[in-house]
Amino acid sequence: MRLSLHQLTVFRAIADQGGITAAAQKLHMTQPAVSNILKQLHHYYQQPLVEVIAKKVYLTEAGKVLYQHAVQVDQILHKAATEVKSLGGGVRGNLRLAVVSTAKYFVPRLLGAFKRCYPEVNITLEVLNREQVIEQLTQNQNDFVIMSQPPLNIPIEVEPFYEDQLVLSCATDHPLFSQKKIAFSVLSNEPWLMREKGSGTRMVMLKWMHHHQIIPNSIMEIGNNESIKQLVMAGMGISLLSKQSIEIELAAGLIAILPVKGLPLKHEWYMVRHVDKQPSNLVRTFYEFVQQHPDLGHFLTLKE
Repeated sequence: MRLSLHQLTVFRAIADQGGITAAAQKLHMTQPAVSNILKQLHHYYQQPLVEVIAKKVYLTEAGKVLYQHAVQVDQILHKAATEVKSLGGGVRGNLRLAVVSTAKYFVPRLLGAFKRCYPEVNITLEVLNREQVIEQLTQNQNDFVIMSQPPLNIPIEVEPFYEDQLVLSCATDHPLFSQKKIAFSVLSNEPWLMREKGSGTRMVMLKWMHHHQIIPNSIMEIGNNESIKQLVMAGMGISLLSKQSIEIELAAGLIAILPVKGLPLKHEWYMVRHVDKQPSNLVRTFYEFVQQHPDLGHFLTLKE
């Protein structure tokens, strides 16, 4: 028996989806066909690659090793396809990236502008939470990811990408909005709306609050920015939010910004990739495009 790329693809799907049935659905295959390929792999390597615990599939140590190599094979093929296509002239190929949820307010616009300039480029974008993005970094699954708080425990390459602003947002009828000067001590009495633990925005917010000795009496944890915006508009609390994420609400007079000393707060974003991931010509072209086009929109303040 000779190992095939299809078998590795099926094995990755089993690992990623956590089961044979889910993998079959993902790959549009029958469950027996997926099971048969897994048996072939077990026979080929002469040891089990997965184990079933409480009806869920987990990788054995051998399976983890094979999974890592399967990911590397996929990345090599992806890079080869991109570089071969680029030989035909112009900028083309496949660009794969993941971003944390807050970045969805500016990255799609950048990708749209890039796509208009280079229509032969194919783009795959995933919007995930920070933990999921870190997991993809660990697995080296994308060309790069975009995040504001790169992890410290993974071997990565980090490049400055973009600078955002964080502002203290409130409802337009909030009593503090009419004040010209707001003491930090007053903010401790306000109900705060905060992203879930692990969020990069939450990390920045907590650091800022600690620096100014703001100790909220009430904190409500919310899993996404859209829900936080709705709660802010409903007068349920205040929150430190990306200014770009509330541009529409600001223009419509649905959200206001509290005048607090030291705000807006600079919020750095980075292009991050695994240290083993060599950037393709397409990745470098995209990065240079972003850096060289500060006129992509009035809301963008790109680094030069």
